Amino acid sequence: MTAAASSLNSGIFSAGRHFFQLAEEAPKDSFLKKHFAKISANGVPAAGIAVSVALMLIAPIMSFSSTAIEVFGTVAGATSDMYILVYVLALLAHRKYRKSSDFIVAGFKMPFYKLSSPLTIAFFLVIFFSLFFIPADVFGASLAASWALLFGGWCWLSEKH
Repeated sequence: MTAAASSLNSGIFSAGRHFFQLAEEAPKDSFLKKHFAKISANGVPAAGIAVSVALMLIAPIMSFSSTAIEVFGTVAGATSDMYILVYVLALLAHRKYRKSSDFIVAGFKMPFYKLSSPLTIAFFLVIFFSLFFIPADVFGASLAASWALLFGGWCWLSEKH
């Protein structure tokens, strides 16, 4: 119980601080900046912590709706699918970085990046799309794809404006 409580506490506060950091970097007149880029009198990002707690409450609510195995499968599937998408985005960002003026020639370089990067991206995409052919993983893959499309679309529209 102590380890579980410690893990939950760590998750709540790290998510809250990440949320605060995102709000700090948001444009001045944005909703995030106005409501979440604040520190409480106790020195914690209370609004970000409240959001992370609210989002973490989804797990116990889900456990009431079906068996624990189904819930675990859904959550594990959706999060692992999101990891695949995050790694693809990291590889795409690396490729863009290599072409930018910020690239540090003397820094760490991905070996054979011109070949290994697209092959790795293709490998991850094949894995991701193959999940839609496994009945147990379709729901999690659909959640991950929906989140990526909604969040990516929102980010793209925000940047465009």
